[in-house]
Amino acid sequence: MVIPNTALTLRGGAVSLADESNKECQADLVSFARKRGIALDTPWRELTDANARGARREGEWTKNVWYGVRRFFAWLETKAYKMHIRVLLSRYRSYHECTACQGSRLKPEALSGGSDPGRGSPKGSPSINIRERDARPIDRNLRFFWRARPTPAAR
Repeated sequence: MVIPNTALTLRGGAVSLADESNKECQADLVSFARKRGIALDTPWRELTDANARGARREGEWTKNVWYGVRRFFAWLETKAYKMHIRVLLSRYRSYHECTACQGSRLKPEALSGGSDPGRGSPKGSPSINIRERDARPIDRNLRFFWRARPTPAAR
C-alpha cells in the first residue's frame, strides 16, 4: 500500500508517504537515495532488490537521514492521539481475517469444541466451541447452560 504504483520512480513519489504534510519525508528519502547511489529516476519495479531494500531500510532516526518505512509508521503510531494521524494511518492499513481463528481472536484451545461433562457441558450435548456458542440466540444458550448446571447432589 505504500508503493501503489510501481511504474513511478523514487523521485516521482513511488513511496507514497509524502502527502502535503509529509514533504520532509520525501526529501529525506531522496537525500538518502543519492548518498547510497540508489537510482532516483528508475521505476520502482525495475530497481534491483538491493536498491528497493535500501529504500525501505530502517536506520537511524536523525535529521536528513532516511529512517525507513517501518520506522516512519512506528513514529506515526506514537502520534496516533491526533485525529489527522489516525486518518493517515487508516489509509495504509488493511485487515485480513486470521486463518487460525477466523477472526474470533481466540486461541485454538478456546475454539476446540467438546462435550466434556467434567467441564460443565451436559452429557451427550453436541460438540460446540465458544465462538459458535456466542453466535447462537440467547434462548438456546440459556437452555444449554440450564442443562449444564450442577445437580444438587453434585454440589
